[in-house]
Amino acid sequence: MRQKVLKIGAFVIVIALSIWNMELNETKILFTFLLSFDSLAKTETACLGECSHNTGICKKNAEEGTGSSCVVPIEGETKNCYKTVHTSFPESD
Repeated sequence: MRQKVLKIGAFVIVIALSIWNMELNETKILFTFLLSFDSLAKTETACLGECSHNTGICKKNAEEGTGSSCVVPIEGETKNCYKTVHTSFPESD
């Protein structure tokens, strides 16, 4: 009788540890997803402009979907930016 109780007890412990380990893995996956949320954000460059500080012209980047950059203007172009910045925001569906 005592051996049956020990076998059942060991079986219950193994099952409980398996379930606990599975829950830990699910939690790790959840936190990995939440902590890497920034990787889901789309990063683009954008031009900053301010009338009194503008030294360049805002041009769309050659690679589509990467935004715009403030570049040195060609003679006769109106200056409308002074700096290029990197911005991140969640991707839209």
